[in-house]
Amino acid sequence: MNATLQTTPAARPWTTLRTVLASASWTNLLLGLGWLLALALPLLGSGLSKAFPLHLALCACTVLFWAMLGGGRLIGTTLLASRLRLPNIAQQAFRQVAMALLLGVLVPTGLMAAVGDTHVALNLLVLLNALLLGLAWVSMPPWIVWVLLPLGYALDWLLEHTDNAWSTISNTPLLSLTATATLLLLAVAAFCWGMRKQPASTQWTTSIAQLLSQDRLSRSDDTSAQALFGEGTPVGHELRRHTDQALSIALGPGFGRPTARSWLRGQLPILGVAILWLLMNKQDVASTALLFIPLLVVVVAFPPMMRLHTLVRRPAQGLHEPALLPGLPRRPAKALANQLGRQMLLRAAPAILVLAATAALLGAGRNYALVLLWSCTSALLWLHATSLFALQGRLGRALQIALMVVLPVALVATALPRPAPAWLLSAWSIAMLGGALASALAIRWLSSRPHPWLQN
Repeated sequence: MNATLQTTPAARPWTTLRTVLASASWTNLLLGLGWLLALALPLLGSGLSKAFPLHLALCACTVLFWAMLGGGRLIGTTLLASRLRLPNIAQQAFRQVAMALLLGVLVPTGLMAAVGDTHVALNLLVLLNALLLGLAWVSMPPWIVWVLLPLGYALDWLLEHTDNAWSTISNTPLLSLTATATLLLLAVAAFCWGMRKQPASTQWTTSIAQLLSQDRLSRSDDTSAQALFGEGTPVGHELRRHTDQALSIALGPGFGRPTARSWLRGQLPILGVAILWLLMNKQDVASTALLFIPLLVVVVAFPPMMRLHTLVRRPAQGLHEPALLPGLPRRPAKALANQLGRQMLLRAAPAILVLAATAALLGAGRNYALVLLWSCTSALLWLHATSLFALQGRLGRALQIALMVVLPVALVATALPRPAPAWLLSAWSIAMLGGALASALAIRWLSSRPHPWLQN
């Protein structure tokens, strides 16, 4: 009897490894890509002459995104287990942290050393900072972002106007990276302590880790009306005559009748970033701004696309119910595609104007404005097409996820601070044409179904 009640406990290292990998989900592919880059690029000799080699920078980016998703879930789960007073929480958290350091820092550092990279300490500290930065990003309250922007410029000013001690720290990579890692570690500890002592209740103060632990990111609860920069769903008049508005209200946050208030809420962060860039009009700030302007334009158009993707992945949210409601458009596929395209355009068009003017004031030429317009339009068309394809089938959702991984890299590479080659505009023109054709094919494919959002 006693023998039958006894169970063989699973080996703790394998259990911890399985937990860490399961929490990171699809970003484990990024981690594997980082390992591959750490091995392949040094052998090819790519970017080895720079202070931070190309393989180290790309590997750090993959570790950063891996830590953001996996770390957010682990932190949220640990906080939830702590509130439930489950046993051995501290030991489990310590083992998970050790496993994350092994996978995200020690393994890629060892791979770089195996192919001849002798800067072991530098590689170790850079990857450690990337890991801690990902953890800090998901554990901090969202309002901290608006504190970090002026704080970064203030620290830059302080380094320029103080004695040589600060200059020694900033010009010594190992020392500055060690100091940064220490600050990030203290910040993560402080954020986790704050979440454990006083759980937040609003979007403005709730961290990503808490949202993941409460499953509110995946369920997309409609608390955006209380958020400072959230997107509501304004209700219009005479919905019988305006069936497109009825459809947008049924789809929920991210759609709806545009108003001046909703427009301002969507564009206010872009205006704030642009004003900060103009106030700090320096050469290094200008080059960084021109690098990320295309990405910011596309990010502004994400809310309706992400809302639709969430509804597809979570049918219990009620995506199938609009098919049964009276008063909706008779051609739902075309109406849905038009709504999605309209909402993305209403968010992206003002951002393009604001950021293009900002780029011109920062010294960018006419060629940069053309490439910005062409690349952002192409990106929006492809996102529109993949969002429609993702309504049915795993292949469409996989295509959308792959595009969201590749697209930021392409936009940043396009806006590198250098004279753009002549073929770049032609390449984005071809991509724009392909995105338009893909959107047309997606609309035609959805039109052949009884309702575009019903699952098989």
